[in-house]
Amino acid sequence: FLSGGALLTNVKIGSYVLKIEKDGYKPWYKSVDVLPEQVAELRNILILPEKIDTEQADEIGDNLISMSPDGLWLISKKKEKSLTNLVISDVKGQRSYPITQIYPNPISRVIWGGDGVILERGGIFSVFRINQNNYKEQAIVFSDKFDIRSADFYKNTVESLIILGDDDGLYIVREGIVKKIRDNVNSFAVYDNYIFFVDKNGFLAKLDVESGEVKIINRPGFFLSDKSVKIIFSPTGDLFLIDSSGGLFFVSNKGEDMIHTVAGQVLGAEFDIEGKKLLFWTPNEIKIFWTESNIYQPFQKEFTVERRNDGHPRYQIRL
Repeated sequence: FLSGGALLTNVKIGSYVLKIEKDGYKPWYKSVDVLPEQVAELRNILILPEKIDTEQADEIGDNLISMSPDGLWLISKKKEKSLTNLVISDVKGQRSYPITQIYPNPISRVIWGGDGVILERGGIFSVFRINQNNYKEQAIVFSDKFDIRSADFYKNTVESLIILGDDDGLYIVREGIVKKIRDNVNSFAVYDNYIFFVDKNGFLAKLDVESGEVKIINRPGFFLSDKSVKIIFSPTGDLFLIDSSGGLFFVSNKGEDMIHTVAGQVLGAEFDIEGKKLLFWTPNEIKIFWTESNIYQPFQKEFTVERRNDGHPRYQIRL
């Protein structure tokens, strides 16, 4: 899919056939009518490769579990005799590494980092280092004092991990040494050198891991339960949170440290690749929240919500 945009001006009124080409891909065509004082908008542009490796696609098929954010690595299931193994391979099929056999529990979560990946299976976490030259598997080993609720990379490397235990303690793991850095934590996410977390009292805070300094951002009224608040970062550092009731909240990366309420009954959300908009959905609607104004469309303004059920905007709400 084309994720960018282009605005063509000074086009004469009339009917046209638009053609988009790229080396190695089949051309894309679309008929479009240019009318007076109107913007003709084209969406969902998809160009396909001229040659598709159908053998590799058939081999992976329904066995695909996850793809890395950069699109270079795959995790898939591979059956050999009576056993089912996990395999990490590059998309070109030139490098392939077996992980471990799948025992009773399937993969419940995959967390990709700069040089590795964390897999969760039935509450058990394993860390795998991947790069062009080597592959290494290491288990996250703790005492039996607590189980791991969630885990993430710190500074985007497998050398340092942040762990949330079922004792509500937040831990950092460096070179196999485990250190508690916070108590009473509901959920967390890592961004740059900071850990953003929601505590059991409903406060959103930012922790500088190196200095230990904690900055309280706000307490917007999250609905808390045994289910963790979901924290999502855009590629540009904007922050969204979804609480246990489906409340969607937004914190801009522009230094204002204000929490805005966006919507309720939200089931899920995903950023686009540039972080300029957030797609989220409720039981009955699909919506877009714009974190930056779209220079090609005057109605798509920063911090507005747009409903997209039928492909056309119904309303905008500015925070």
